[in-house]
Amino acid sequence: MPLVRAVRSLRRIWNYATLIKLKAKGCDVDWSATIHPSAVFERSGGAISIGPRTHVDRGAMIRSMGGSIRIGADSSVNAYSVLSGGGGLEIGDHVMIASHVSIYAANHVFTDTSLPIDQQGLSMKGIVIERDVWVGTGVQILDGVRIGTGSVLAAGAVVTRSTPAGSINAGVPARVIGSRSASRVVEP
Repeated sequence: MPLVRAVRSLRRIWNYATLIKLKAKGCDVDWSATIHPSAVFERSGGAISIGPRTHVDRGAMIRSMGGSIRIGADSSVNAYSVLSGGGGLEIGDHVMIASHVSIYAANHVFTDTSLPIDQQGLSMKGIVIERDVWVGTGVQILDGVRIGTGSVLAAGAVVTRSTPAGSINAGVPARVIGSRSASRVVEP
């Protein structure tokens, strides 16, 4: 038992040191959040805000890319996920983001065939993930979508359009394949 307590104390100290480093970089991180030291936070001229009791796991990359990323309370970003907020990324409370998820709030413009794609700029509409959402392993969420409250995104889905509240979505591109029981969706 003393060893377990010692390990927990070391983890709390390690987390506290990580939070101090993030705050020194200008990130708005709640003191009750837990951030793995190997998680990467890049403000890149933007803003990053992490809510109370939110957990960011090993190897996750949170990059504002000149925009903003706000993650609400009691949420989680698991290992090796990438969140890019060029057009703005808003993640509600109680959102579970599994490992290896990619969320990109910007997209390259490529309509003019007389110019190279890298010279055509970006479209930045932003992404909103409402509260009580489960984003499965390997999901990709692309710019301009809103994920409705209580939605589930099945593993490997590529989300290119908004999802209704309480929906279960799967596939490439993702489409509604079912609905959660209305009585089970958590209301604010």
